Amino acid sequence: MKCLVVSTGVGCLSNLVETNTIRNALNPDTYDKAENADEADVIIINTCGYDQNAEDGSITVIQDFQKKYPDKKIVVGGCLPAINASRVQAAHSGAIVKSGEWASLNTVLDEPIVSTDLLAQDATSFQSEDLGTRFRVLRAGEWVFPAYRAVERLLRREFQPLHNVLESHTINEATQVLSVGRGCLGNCTYCGIKNAKGRLISKPISEIIRDFRQGVASGAQQFQLTGDDVGCWGQDIGSNSAELLKEMLKVPGDYRVVVNYFDPTWLVKHFDSLKNPLSDPRLSCINFPIQSGSSNVLRKMGRIYEIQTVLEMLTEIRKLNPSLAQKTHLMVGFPGETEPDFLKSLETLKYFDVIFPTRFSIRPNTAAGRYSQQVSESDKDLRLRRIKRAIFRQHAQVMARSLARPQKPLRTTTLSPTA
Repeated sequence: MKCLVVSTGVGCLSNLVETNTIRNALNPDTYDKAENADEADVIIINTCGYDQNAEDGSITVIQDFQKKYPDKKIVVGGCLPAINASRVQAAHSGAIVKSGEWASLNTVLDEPIVSTDLLAQDATSFQSEDLGTRFRVLRAGEWVFPAYRAVERLLRREFQPLHNVLESHTINEATQVLSVGRGCLGNCTYCGIKNAKGRLISKPISEIIRDFRQGVASGAQQFQLTGDDVGCWGQDIGSNSAELLKEMLKVPGDYRVVVNYFDPTWLVKHFDSLKNPLSDPRLSCINFPIQSGSSNVLRKMGRIYEIQTVLEMLTEIRKLNPSLAQKTHLMVGFPGETEPDFLKSLETLKYFDVIFPTRFSIRPNTAAGRYSQQVSESDKDLRLRRIKRAIFRQHAQVMARSLARPQKPLRTTTLSPTA
C-alpha cells in the first residue's frame, strides 16, 4: 500500500513540518510513501485555514483530489477541520482528522498507517514538493538570491540587512527546521488557529538544543525556528524564549538562525533578557507580527502590548544588530478600523525590512467575527492596495540603504539556493 501526504499550507512552515512528520511516521510494515497521487492508495491532505483565502484554497485542493480520484481513500486533516468543520464536512464525506490528532489515522483506515512514536518526533527538514507550494512572493528570495550573491562575491562585500532578507527566504531541503512547540498563549479575537492548535505546549529545551547541535555538526547553515508563537516558548515549563535563544547561541559555529512568529507581547515582557541574544549577528532574521499600528485596533484584536513601546524596542534592536532582518505582518480592514487607524499602520513600515500584508476575514467561532462596525469589502480591498504600494516603496528603501551602508567582508559560507 502507498500513501501520499500533501500540504495546502502555502505560507505556513508549521504546516510543512507537520506534513513531513506524518510522512516520516508512516508504518513501513503497511504503507510506503507514494511519489504521486496516481500511485497512491491513500491520500492525506493537511489543510490550512488561517484566513478565508487559505480556507478556500484548502477546499479547492480537497475537491480536486476527490474529482480526479473518486476511488481512492482520501483523509482530510490539519487546521481547517477544527476551524470550520461544517465546510469541510460539506466538501468531504470521507475520514477527517484534526491537527495534532494524527494518531487517529490508525482507526479511520483499514491498516495501522502511522507509528505513534514517530509522530511525536517533529521533522527537522522540509521536502521539495512542499516548498514548491509556497506563495510565489515567499519564494522570490530564492530566485533572486543567486544573482545577488554573484554581485556580493564580485564586490567581496555583504550588503545588510538585504543579504539576510534574501537568505532567510532561501529555504530548501538542506535547511534545518527546529519546531519549539505547539499552540500559543494569545487571545487574538480574529484568529482561528488557536481553535485548532490549543494552548501552548513547549518542547523541552534539551530536545531543541540536541537537534540544534546535531544540525550544526552535520554542517547545516540555516535554522528555521518555528512554532505558532516562538515568543511564548517556555511559559508553561518555567522558562522563556530569551533563555532558549541564549542556549542556542552558545553553540559555536558559522550558522544563521531565523525566528518565525515572535509575538511582540513577549518582546516587551523579556526585552532586557532578549537584548543579548538579539545582538548576536548569527540571529539573522526575526518576525515580530505587530498586526496594526493603532492602539485602538490592537485592543480590539486582544493584543495587549503598547505599539509605541514595541517600536522603540525595535529601534534599539536595530542599533544592537544592524544586520538583523526585521519582518512583520500587518492586517487591514479589522472591524472598527478607521482611516486614522490605517494611517498609523502605514507609519510603522519604516521600522521593518519586510512586511507581509493581510486582509481581515472572519474566522468561524471568533469574537472579531461577531463585532459590529465590520469594514466593507471595498474598503478592505482599497486599503490592501494602498498598503501594498507603500510596502513596495519601503522595500525599495531597504535595498537602497543596504547598498549605501558600510558593509562587512564577505562570509566564507552562505546558503545554496534551491536546486
